[in-house]
Amino acid sequence: MKNVMMEEMTWTEIENAMKDGCDTVMFSVGSVEQHGPHLPLGTDWWIGDVIAKRAAEKLGNALVAPTIRPGFSIFHEAFPGSLSLKPETLTETINDYCRSLARFFKNIVIIGSHGGNFPIIETASAVISEELGGRNNIMTVTNPFYDPAKEKWVMDVDKGGTHAGRFETSMILAEKPSTVHMERAVESWPEMPEYKDQALGYVVKAHRMTKIGVFGDPRGANAEEGKQLIEAFADNIINIMNGYKKFYR
Repeated sequence: MKNVMMEEMTWTEIENAMKDGCDTVMFSVGSVEQHGPHLPLGTDWWIGDVIAKRAAEKLGNALVAPTIRPGFSIFHEAFPGSLSLKPETLTETINDYCRSLARFFKNIVIIGSHGGNFPIIETASAVISEELGGRNNIMTVTNPFYDPAKEKWVMDVDKGGTHAGRFETSMILAEKPSTVHMERAVESWPEMPEYKDQALGYVVKAHRMTKIGVFGDPRGANAEEGKQLIEAFADNIINIMNGYKKFYR
């Protein structure tokens, strides 16, 4: 399959892919929010795009629907440009996506590429799965950066940071290098609540912990590391999907 990105395909190309056995569609739920002085606001949804694309390419029988760009980002709302949807708006948007996609694809995979969306994705997927009544298989990769089978992060959070740090910067350097301003990259390890190994609740706003919006050290970022991370996250998505197979027809 030459192209897996539905937004770049015609309807006839999608129909032909379905005839050739493509029964799976995936989409990410990202964000439009600040990522420090060196990364663009599109960081999370660009990462969502690329890891979903690589997972679909590796699977061979999957397409990628457009990433939902704005997410639940009130954590960052004090920084200019950051956008946020209400939880109920994002829930219904996810479910509307699934209602549309369920007409054509048996398997629907929802991927989280922004921490603030993780609990919303879980709620939305439970609601739409019940509504569809088992006619479609709903799978959630709420956190593609965490391997539930090994009970560990795919990357070293202490090295890569949790937001706008080395790992996110490396991935954007690999995919959108012209949007990265490494001359502005600054190390920042703010004191923060002990929730980095949980689905983030975002109770404390980012601007109360950091004035620049960085949680980590982006200065060692590089494109090669970014490519390796993208491959690792794509593999993790597939592994999590495989964990669902015993429950679905």
